[in-house]
Amino acid sequence: MPIDDSGSKLELATWQDRFVAWLIDAVLIGVGVTLLVSVLALPVLFAASFGSSGLGFGFPFFSPFAFLLPVVSANSLVFLLYWIYFDHALGQSIGKQLLNLKVVGINGNKPELTSAIIESIGKAFVIPLDVLIGLIAFGESRQRLFSKLADTSVVRVPLSERGKGIRLTA
Repeated sequence: MPIDDSGSKLELATWQDRFVAWLIDAVLIGVGVTLLVSVLALPVLFAASFGSSGLGFGFPFFSPFAFLLPVVSANSLVFLLYWIYFDHALGQSIGKQLLNLKVVGINGNKPELTSAIIESIGKAFVIPLDVLIGLIAFGESRQRLFSKLADTSVVRVPLSERGKGIRLTA
């Protein structure tokens, strides 16, 4: 179990709390990015629907669903950058802030940039496999595979530190 600077033990976050924090982040960021990419893709989809073959731009293989790849790619990239920034700079994403959780390095301090990058790759690109391997191989430490590789853990924010993180109101 990680320790903080004062030598006291930090409480590991539950898998359920971590999932809810991830879900909050996924909804906030995912909806925003999907809407943005979809609005940007509307002119292309509109033009494609009037192609010479009726399928768009004269390409028989063009599908109106072709915009899904850019949406998924944009979401994954934004998620990666979001989690790298928040986990490294603040130790908490918005979802973690709402649930009083934070990411810490093995020493109990905020993660180094390299650790935040490694840890975020698992959340952004391979979360189901990352969690499954973590549950099976590292169940007691409650670490995902990429958290283990990054030497990070997710812990409850001690009562003395609550309210010092992200400010959601002015």
